[in-house]
Amino acid sequence: MKPNQNLYVMKSIRIKRDSVGADDIESEYIKMSSDDKINKLYPEAELNKETEKFTLKLKAKKGKDLFVSFGGLFSSRPINEGYIGLQYNILSKTAVSLLAESYFGKLHNSVSGGVRLDFPFAIPFYWKNSFTIDGWDYFKSHTSFFEDTKPSFLVVNDQYFKSELAFPVAYKGKIIIDGTVGQIENKYYQTRQFLSIDTTDKTMFRNFSAGVSFERNSLNLKQYATNGNYFSIGTRYISGEEQTRPGSTSIIKNDFDTVLDWVQFKIKYDNYIKVSDRVSFGLFGEGVYSNQPLFKNYTASLLSSPAFEPLPESKTLFQDKFRVHSYIAVGLKNIYTMFNNFQFRLEGYIFKPHQQIEQDSQNDVTYGSVWKETQFIFSTSAVYMTPMGPLAFNANYYDKFDDNWSFMLHFGYVLFNKKSLE
Repeated sequence: MKPNQNLYVMKSIRIKRDSVGADDIESEYIKMSSDDKINKLYPEAELNKETEKFTLKLKAKKGKDLFVSFGGLFSSRPINEGYIGLQYNILSKTAVSLLAESYFGKLHNSVSGGVRLDFPFAIPFYWKNSFTIDGWDYFKSHTSFFEDTKPSFLVVNDQYFKSELAFPVAYKGKIIIDGTVGQIENKYYQTRQFLSIDTTDKTMFRNFSAGVSFERNSLNLKQYATNGNYFSIGTRYISGEEQTRPGSTSIIKNDFDTVLDWVQFKIKYDNYIKVSDRVSFGLFGEGVYSNQPLFKNYTASLLSSPAFEPLPESKTLFQDKFRVHSYIAVGLKNIYTMFNNFQFRLEGYIFKPHQQIEQDSQNDVTYGSVWKETQFIFSTSAVYMTPMGPLAFNANYYDKFDDNWSFMLHFGYVLFNKKSLE
């Protein structure tokens, strides 16, 4: 490679001493050889007979400049989605990546573009800036391939600019500092009994937020993991202006403007313990605390609240009982690997909200009793991991919902862009 490109490799391998053992350099070598800007990293050890030590020589070959990624999700529910991503790498003393990606489907549409700079300093870090336009279109009910999709009752449009700095911590961990500026527009009906001539309520939330978090991830799969662990903890400050304009189904007829701000803390833990060659046991925990105020009405308050979404299907559903400002949740998972790449999963979760968000007799939004409610989720899945992604059948049970059972067959990962306030 060119001298300045070789310098990027030299600085990226963080060796602080003149002499090290093979074990000490192994993780640095693996890290560098897995960098998508490096195609090959061939090592050669040359013996110095006087010192009886080796000099490590690395022959590096630059990776290709342009990466094109394709993906998709095929499902028995109307959440099918396509994906295309572009990445163009520029390698010098620092590494620059130009990024663009798009998700497109009935439930979720998103376009994002940005730039990431990797700095191989004594304390390495990356700086990423991106702009995202994100859209969600929720339907009135669970639907399957064999049913008609009912009209939308919630449409969320999220536009935001995000800047983040990330620093490595130990092995597979990082600290992330980020800030966002954006606008969320929610269109919704106050009732599910609406007509085609009805107009939606609209809530606009122009906001900025700043957050800091720690994340460590050693899971072996993006979804349906069987080994490794994930841990994250972080806090975020959010401030913005709410503008609510009522539609034809709203009892409240006056426009409403106000300024809101709050702080949110979140912790998540997901760990898998290998009991035997075929059996794994999973422990899950998640908690959120927030002093977030209520928005003008019930639906707007739910849309702005943190959501408990432990299953792949969860992100595709709008479930009001799992959207609250503060909660704790725990779960247990039992995974049996019947043969290579095929697994059978049994999962159960307990969700305990601090105070449920409710409507009173005058249809005003209010809080429920403290620590009164408890909800359960049970799930069973048969999953076959193909080279292109999981082929899975899910049977999920949601406690205290009108439609308790949900069934979904899908091929591909159920993945979406992060929302601006996550």
